[in-house]
Amino acid sequence: MQHTLARFITFAGFCAILAGCSKEAPLHPPLLPDLYELPQGQPYDATILDFKKQYGSYILYQFQPKDVSYLIGLRTADTASPGTPAYVPGALDLFLNTALADYPEAFRKKTMPLRILLASSAGKPLPGGIIAPYEHGIISNKEMLCIGWTNDRLATLTPEEKKNVVAKIHRNYVSRATMGNSITIPRDFIAALPDFFPSNLADDRPEKYTYGLLEAQQTTSYDVHKDFASYVDLVTGHTTAELEAGVLRPSIDTKGLVRKKMGIVVRHLGELGVDLQAIGNRP
Repeated sequence: MQHTLARFITFAGFCAILAGCSKEAPLHPPLLPDLYELPQGQPYDATILDFKKQYGSYILYQFQPKDVSYLIGLRTADTASPGTPAYVPGALDLFLNTALADYPEAFRKKTMPLRILLASSAGKPLPGGIIAPYEHGIISNKEMLCIGWTNDRLATLTPEEKKNVVAKIHRNYVSRATMGNSITIPRDFIAALPDFFPSNLADDRPEKYTYGLLEAQQTTSYDVHKDFASYVDLVTGHTTAELEAGVLRPSIDTKGLVRKKMGIVVRHLGELGVDLQAIGNRP
């Protein structure tokens, strides 16, 4: 795993010198403390502790704003509020038994985020500590995945709404994995992008499909992680029939670039054991 924690400080050169000078028992380096304290005080912490032992990753429902927005040398604009304890079991089930269940163990071990934050809301900070939640309430960066559905709203989602939320989890999980270099984006995906596309391609303008884009991008600040992950979102959130009747129609995908890039994403993740189309074809 790309983010495996370094638990031991090695003093190889120092110990080698001592070994040459003494027959005493070898020195053992001290353990470094964990980054976060577990358990956090609830009955379901046993599941979280087992997860930590298996993947070396932290599932946190109590956390600080810096756990969302701070990276080494970088601060993002996103924020989140800790999850409501009574709704943590539902959010745990959503992540572990719905989204994560679609990934083979080898893929999980290769791509698991360092932090999985179970938040009551996730979005942009407003004055006074208020959070403006994103529509789908899920955010990620190269170190963490934040699921902002640890609240009473989760249990009221319709099957269609829940499928959409799960697609956003898949999207952000894969986006974090590519940003963190846990998996690579194929060169042929990048090569499929035209050398130029207009800078005024808004999300509501169908012309973006002509350039193989599902969402607005800027020529000068093209985000390949966003582009790649948008296809994960597209495929896991729709059945094959819905895609063929929608964005893949020749009248929309006029140059076939959406179909081409979608095929690259499906094939690449399929080689890693993740069947995006099987996920999308479920009710």
